[in-house]
Amino acid sequence: MGLDDINLTEQEKRFLGIGTSSGTAAVTVNNTVVDLTEDDDESDPEAAQNDIGTSVPCEICREELAFLDISQRQLHYDAHFSDPPGASDAPQSDAAQASAGNRKAISPKENIFWSPSFHNNSFPKCYTPGIVPLVRRALLKSHHAGWTTKAALCQEGVCHIRTEWFDRFWGCGYRNFMMVCTALMNQTVQPSYAKLLRPNGASPGVRQLQHWLEDAWNSGYDKEGAAHFKHHIVGTRKWIGTADIWAVLSFLSVPAQLVDFRKDHDAPAALQDWVKKYFSEEERSRVSTSTSAFDALNQSPVLVTKKLPIILQHAGHSRTIIGYEQDKKGNVNLLLLDPGRNIPEEARRACISEISAPEVAPKASAAGFMQKMIKRVANEDTSTRALKRVKGSGRRAVPGTQRDLVDEKNAGTILSAFRVNLKSLSRKDEYQVLYFPLEPALSAEERERRKVVSSEIGC
Repeated sequence: MGLDDINLTEQEKRFLGIGTSSGTAAVTVNNTVVDLTEDDDESDPEAAQNDIGTSVPCEICREELAFLDISQRQLHYDAHFSDPPGASDAPQSDAAQASAGNRKAISPKENIFWSPSFHNNSFPKCYTPGIVPLVRRALLKSHHAGWTTKAALCQEGVCHIRTEWFDRFWGCGYRNFMMVCTALMNQTVQPSYAKLLRPNGASPGVRQLQHWLEDAWNSGYDKEGAAHFKHHIVGTRKWIGTADIWAVLSFLSVPAQLVDFRKDHDAPAALQDWVKKYFSEEERSRVSTSTSAFDALNQSPVLVTKKLPIILQHAGHSRTIIGYEQDKKGNVNLLLLDPGRNIPEEARRACISEISAPEVAPKASAAGFMQKMIKRVANEDTSTRALKRVKGSGRRAVPGTQRDLVDEKNAGTILSAFRVNLKSLSRKDEYQVLYFPLEPALSAEERERRKVVSSEIGC
């Protein structure tokens, strides 16, 4: 049954973009009545959108639909009212079938998800896209100041996602899963991942992850983990770790790999070495394929790779690794996104300005190399002045872009929100990471083998 077979109310038509009058309506999804007319108050986290664009959330799953045209919105709603598994001759994955039969309706307020792959700028306030370009700019300024010698970062599609009011003290694992999902759905090496992470149009938010985890247990994945949670996690405040995320990703056919750094094997130092090697693979490849000494000299000290972020787990908390930095003393800092920490509002505005700025077509290149360099220097001089104290005002000028925000004086302050050194890592003696090799989607045989959790040994 599709949307055309349903008598739409005025309220439903309005949200589909095909009506303007108001009304009241309710629909039944999985035997649960969903009120389509309930207004969100200003305290609702999903109502807290940035100032860019107009939000048009789906009234069932709260997925952002502003970037879709009317026909695409109709297809989205059709997915919610589609026939149950078995009504179609088309084969479905295990995850798609399980998703269609979830036991309990998911609260939209606790399952918000957005990704840069959605190609719209209506994202919740708990999201900060454009974070990797900001860190890269700060690292380059730190390099120019003589502190950072080299650094490497993951691909730019990852967002920082902080915990909200409802999962403030237990949601770190869920939020790290969502952070890597923003990157998995945005990368182009394995484009099938985007569809695998949204079976039946589901959004990989906090509560949906709980449903998927129970579905994975019911399908035979991670029996030990299922026993630990007593086969129940939906609707609870139970913490999850990297092994649980690995089980869900295997269930969804997305390849991932666990690596253990064990006690009594200098786990913190081994972790640093492993992360540096992981992000340096592309650097070594580029150097080996350089065709001249000029190419080698022009290798950037800060490399943005095609690597995906890594989830880092230790006792009591988990974070997302987006890269590493080596300083002039040879010390290595991991660069982490912490779901329990807010991105400073000034930095967040700068990140948003970069992704929302309209693209300007490049002018003809008749000016030549020297004129481009002169223009770049002029821009840098202007941006350096942007954060200086406004004469007589007693306060700093409000920055508009990352270039305005970052200079050599404050680069260290910005990076301090992401740096984790060996001393900090040494507070824990055991770690586990979850990384993504960007291999093709798992076959049925591979999924069957992954029903038992396994890991590599990092040290």
